[in-house]
Amino acid sequence: FANIAASINNGFAVSASLSRTVVNSDAGAKTPISGILSSLTMILVCLYFTGIFETLPLTVLAATILVSIWKLITIAPFIETWKYSKADGFAMLITFLGVTFIDISTGMIIGIGLTFIMLLWRVSRPHIAVIGLIEGTQHFRNVSRYDVITVPTIASFRIDENLSFLNAHVLKGYVITELSQNAEIRHVIINCSSISNIDLSALEMLEELNKELARLNIKLHLSEVKSPVMDRLRKSKLVDELTGEVFLSHYQAVQSISPIEKN
Repeated sequence: FANIAASINNGFAVSASLSRTVVNSDAGAKTPISGILSSLTMILVCLYFTGIFETLPLTVLAATILVSIWKLITIAPFIETWKYSKADGFAMLITFLGVTFIDISTGMIIGIGLTFIMLLWRVSRPHIAVIGLIEGTQHFRNVSRYDVITVPTIASFRIDENLSFLNAHVLKGYVITELSQNAEIRHVIINCSSISNIDLSALEMLEELNKELARLNIKLHLSEVKSPVMDRLRKSKLVDELTGEVFLSHYQAVQSISPIEKN
């Protein structure tokens, strides 16, 4: 009601005091009636008892506020965040320092900007793995983490991120590097199980990669493409010009190209 009245009378918006709220809560307040009682008490003090507090040092008020606000500061979430992700912990720390030593708005802007930059950095440096078949299953995992079966003529890749202009060149470079280290490769399969979107720049990269591999007599295949992604790819020329095929599963792709015998 106070804010509505202020808005139609060219007044200032009314806001509560965070420190006063915490002090009120610490005093045992349970209902909004405590605010009314606090207001009445303040009116009485301002009218009749200001002399009592006239010489009271401001440090006493500051101590009251700090003691109350200190309960709102929790260190545990910061420690947990730092253990889980150094980058997120760093962003939290910088935001806290900005709010503490500059002001709330600037600190929040710094935190949001830093988080956005970190997001772009993560997207531009996606996790890419060469994958192989776990014996006795139809599951493919990272060759550097699991004991898997691979086929010398097939290079299977999995990128754990959406394909965009930020990381398309990274995937292409990763594939080219792997091919340069193995002259036997005749098939490249990109596992798309973690890809939910492919933007135009990434699509152009796949088209260029398809052509470059064709000149090397290497076929490019896709596997486990999600339906929304496949719907968009069908509108492009990539599917028609693809030297290989689009397979429902990665296991089906490998078995169609070079069957792996099960033990």
